[in-house]
Formats: sequence, structure tokens, C-alpha cells
Amino acid sequence: MDLDPVFAAAIAGDADALAKLDMIADGALHNNDKTILHKESEKGNIKHVRFILDKFKHKKLLVKLSTRRSHTALHLAVQGKHTEVVKALIEEARNLPSSTSSSANPPISPFQAFLREVDHDKDTALHAAVYAGHFEIVMLLVKADPDDPHTKNTKGKTPMYIAAKGGYQKMVKKMCETCTAPSLDGPGGSTALHAAIKKLRKGKFKNDVITMLVDAAERSSSSNTSFEAIFNKTHHKTNHTVLELAVERNHVEVVEMILQRDPAYGRGIKKNGLMLLIYKAMDMEFSAIVKLLSKAYQAGIHDGVVTLIIAIKRRDHDEITRLLKDAPLLVNFAENYIEDEGWTPLHYVAYNGLVSIVNAFVEVQRDVKHEFVYPDMVATPFHVAAEYGHTATMIRLLQLC
Repeated sequence: MDLDPVFAAAIAGDADALAKLDMIADGALHNNDKTILHKESEKGNIKHVRFILDKFKHKKLLVKLSTRRSHTALHLAVQGKHTEVVKALIEEARNLPSSTSSSANPPISPFQAFLREVDHDKDTALHAAVYAGHFEIVMLLVKADPDDPHTKNTKGKTPMYIAAKGGYQKMVKKMCETCTAPSLDGPGGSTALHAAIKKLRKGKFKNDVITMLVDAAERSSSSNTSFEAIFNKTHHKTNHTVLELAVERNHVEVVEMILQRDPAYGRGIKKNGLMLLIYKAMDMEFSAIVKLLSKAYQAGIHDGVVTLIIAIKRRDHDEITRLLKDAPLLVNFAENYIEDEGWTPLHYVAYNGLVSIVNAFVEVQRDVKHEFVYPDMVATPFHVAAEYGHTATMIRLLQLC
């Protein structure tokens, strides 16, 4: 049904036309899914939208949802990228009457509730704007409600994650600057940080975007522990933390920033996974990253430990011999971290199958009176050599130990 002539007549002052619009305004008369405000917002007819908002306030059309997809008129205006209509709806929503109670915790205003209304897919208008990649409308929404916590939709995506995933650098930066506490969560344990790091190589993002996302995550956190959690989240498919992803993609500045900003690294208590990352960076010949990870790993322990383990990895006999001569007590070092709990340098010799240096390590361990006894649930160097198929190393360890 073409309502344009009816609107034209009503706007011109025709009482019959106005009465006709009043009868069909909420869609109930003809069992319509949408109200006339939905339909005109979807079409982007700003003149009709303003007329409806002015003449049919008693119908409360602004807050009505479509019956099929639970859309507000704002959702539809955003999806159609109708900027002027979006502006008009936002301004009208500022006049929504205050309510004495709110089910939200903490309580929110009717204006905030309107902007945060979710549709059938749990998308807010902000979700829709980011999906559409419409920068101006995104800015209208975040400036209107900077305290929006950015909830997940049914796919587990927050607006910030969608923006990062889409490579919208300007949008991500402005959202980080404007929003007070946006969630960075994404589906399957991933975050907007994961998505943004992936975009660095393609040139769509610069390193400062990553820093701004970390700043936003810190503002969103009510405690140091919850801020720390952003660095520990892993994608369920790749099992990568943001640090692991940055290492794999050789983003040196990002690796350095994460090591500086993650509170656990700052306290020198988080070393789990670092040695394996050091090995990975060595294999990929990312020397700058090896240096950064090594510095983080050896915080609070003997400076020569990482140097010795790296020398073992590189099969550098001369460096190994020098280190054992200068600091024989290095062989007493035992890891206390998740992936290699209780490992000594001899474990790394066995892991790398470095049979030619086994003698020297065993002799030094005897000289410093190292106990060849390992805690429960900790594999011996022999078991490590067996697990990785280093038969010659297994035989030599049996002979010596």
C-alpha cells in the first residue's frame, strides 16, 4: 500500500488523511509486522519520520518492536544507512519519559535502554552500524551513549570485535577514544585484539590501534585481574593468545607492548609458554622477538639460563662449554611453569637430542652435587628423549645416569 499520497495530504493539513494514518500507525489494523515509523525509517524518508514523531507521540511508536525480527525503527534506519533519520530518532529518544525503576544493573535511563535495545539476533543499533561500516552513524551512536558496555550478539560478537574484524581502523580508534568501557570480546574466545593483530600484516591497521584497544580493555576492567584476562584469552580453533599471535606474525612492537602491559609479565610471574615461544621465534628467525621474549623469561632468574637454553637449541657447543665453565650452577635451574614444570637444562639437551653434550652436562651436575631425582609427575630427561625419539641420547643418558 502506497502511503505517500496519504502522508502528503496529512502533512498539508487534511484531517481525514491524518485520521487514516492514525488508524494504521501501529500496524495492528492490517496485521502488519511493522509500524509506519518502522516503514518510513527503513525507506529513509526523513520528512515522513519527523511528521510521525510529531503527530503520533501517543502511539509510542519509537519504542515499538517489529513482530518478526524485534527491530526498532532505529535498527532499520541504521541498516539502511539513513543518517538523517538516525539523528532524528536519537534526538526524539532523548525525550522518552523517565521510569522509576530499571531492571539493568546498574540502572540505565530510558534513552540508554532505547539505544541498547536488541533485535532477534541480539544486535543493537550499534552492531548494525558497525556491520554496515558506516562511520558517521557509528559515531552518532557511541557519542549518544558512550557508556554502552558493548554486549555480544548471538554470534558472540561485540561492536568493537566486528569493527576490528572488518579492518575499520578509523572506526576502532574513535570507538576506543569515545567509549568508556567497551567489551573487546569475540566468538570462541577470540577478542578484538586478536582480530586487529591479524589486520596488521595486511596494512589495514597500524600498531597504535593495538595500543588503543589495550587502553580500552584496561578502562573496561574493574580490577587488575580482569584486565589481565584479556591477554590470556585464546581462540578455540588456533588456541592462540594475543602474544602468541603477535609472535607468529613477527609484530615486534606489539610483542614488546604486550610484555610491558600484561600485569603478570610486569610482576615477573608469568613465564608459562614463553620458552616454547622463544623456540618458535628462533625457528622462524625472528631475532628481535627472541630477544624480547628472552628478557621477559629471565626476569627474576639467573641471566645465563635463557642464554644456555638457546645455545642448546642452536647446538652451539662452544657457547654451551663456556657457560658451563663460567657458571656451572646454571645446571641446577628448574622450571616452575606450566608447560615444562621441573625441567632443567639437561631436559632441554634431551628435548633437542644433543647427545654430544650429554657427558658435559652430567659431569657438571655431579660436580655441583645436583640431585638426579625429579618431583612426581615431572618427566626425567630420559623420558623426554624417549618422547621425542632421540634414541642415541636415551642410550647415553642410561649409560651415565
